[in-house]
Amino acid sequence: MVTTKHASPQYASGLIPAFEKIIRREGILAFWRGNLTSLLHRFPYSGINFFVFEKLKGRATGGDDSQASSSLRLACGAFAGSTACLACYPLDLIRTRMTAQVTYAVCHS
Repeated sequence: MVTTKHASPQYASGLIPAFEKIIRREGILAFWRGNLTSLLHRFPYSGINFFVFEKLKGRATGGDDSQASSSLRLACGAFAGSTACLACYPLDLIRTRMTAQVTYAVCHS
């Protein structure tokens, strides 16, 4: 992003300077910001996805998995993934905002 402000952010010139800048400004824990919310998001997302997929596939085949064609599995998977995304979107939004949030450590000299 381009800014016209005089106090525009100074970007690091490489990987090591970027790590140093993050540690200096936000501390070492900044590398794991949003990790807990990511875990809290992943478990219900996966559970909903698997549950909906198995229920839809079971209803469509009458419980006989050998009757499930590739296109049926694709449709069930697409619907299950969409359902899981809709159900877990608020957690995903929180995780993304926490990860992208910039905080500055206050250094008193």
